[in-house]
Amino acid sequence: MSSLADGLAETDKEFVTAIARAMAVLEVFDEAHPSLTLSEISGLTGLTPATARRCLHTLTVVGYIRQTGRQFRLGPRILTLAHGYSAANRIEDLVGRELKLLVETFDDPSSVAVLDGFQVAYVATIARPSSPRPSARVGTRYPAHATSLGKVLLAFGPADLRASYLARPVFEAPTDQTLATVAQLAPALVRVAQQGYAVSIDELDYGVASIAVPIRDAAGQTIAAINSSGYSGRQTEAALVAARLEMLQNCARAISARIATGGGSLT
Repeated sequence: MSSLADGLAETDKEFVTAIARAMAVLEVFDEAHPSLTLSEISGLTGLTPATARRCLHTLTVVGYIRQTGRQFRLGPRILTLAHGYSAANRIEDLVGRELKLLVETFDDPSSVAVLDGFQVAYVATIARPSSPRPSARVGTRYPAHATSLGKVLLAFGPADLRASYLARPVFEAPTDQTLATVAQLAPALVRVAQQGYAVSIDELDYGVASIAVPIRDAAGQTIAAINSSGYSGRQTEAALVAARLEMLQNCARAISARIATGGGSLT
């Protein structure tokens, strides 16, 4: 478990440690780790092998984990959690129209993401099946500072959240273009807040260029961000701003208005 969960277990009488441990087990499975052994899960979660084994047994019994020999994988029942989030918050009704418009206009992927800890979590995304490069999927998570979506969420989010992010000792650097130090990132976030949008060129991965703007709730608080991304070999920051910013802002305003009238939620 994380140090935060460990601390809550000691101070919060209502905190259920067993649930936190089970969720930690579920969260280690991703594209890079589709199948894991008990010892690998123990190492990735920080749980003892005995505790990890009990969590895996329980999750297997209820259908969230499948076991084949020594290997464990997510089971199909895990899809009910993702579907429940999307359906309960009416994600498709809330953002689908705008994402489709952006994809049809620019022929590039478009996504909506929220901040989850120190990462952006994609809650909706659309790309053409013929897109020449892989795009993010719902549930994809990336380090916030390496994405245009994350920069928007950090720049327009609460000051204490931004301070906590910038106080981290290490920033992941997926490429040599990533803003991976406080000296680089702090002034960049100030610029984002001033100009109202963020651009990322080759920071998350080489070849990826994107521009993002904030989505706000009824109180005017930034709760999510929407982007349009393309191939950096054909896109500069100036080109993205000139061609896509106005439509992106219009789409964000439409989604924000829908949220304000109770048309769904992204949080």
